Amino acid sequence: MAELTAARAVGVRSAQPQDAPFITGLAGRLAEVSRLPWVPQDATEGFAATGCSEAAAAMGEPGHAVMVASDNSGEPLGFAHVHLDQCAFTGETVGYLSVVVVAPDAAGSGVGRRLVVAAEDWARQQGCALITLEVFATNAVARAVYERLGYREQTLKLAKRLDDVAT
Repeated sequence: MAELTAARAVGVRSAQPQDAPFITGLAGRLAEVSRLPWVPQDATEGFAATGCSEAAAAMGEPGHAVMVASDNSGEPLGFAHVHLDQCAFTGETVGYLSVVVVAPDAAGSGVGRRLVVAAEDWARQQGCALITLEVFATNAVARAVYERLGYREQTLKLAKRLDDVAT
């Protein structure tokens, strides 16, 4: 997919109301990269749908930014939602990148990286000295992108089934 950005310039802009169907329509893609073996598929799909709906609803809200990456023809390729949060350690206001989703046909083309950099820029403009995010441990592609961009583990959340459904 690297040919995508070579053939089409990719830009990032603020999401507009007409982007809401695209944003909510990426719930399936978010569910794909969010699957965990011990979580029922319908719960994962609900989680993803909620995340995308919350992003669409946050457009224009104070303390939030929803961004869409699109090619030079205007075709949307992915979105990110970042908002202000409070650091649990210091109490300072930080940026929190709550979701980044790239359309399947744009995966691996640098669209996600561009969205993350745009979210970082927004957080800086809000006066934040720190931005945080969460990523599924199984999402090796996203983890590698974040690491290349300088993100480091801050906490690590572990899970264990106690009902012997899966080990």
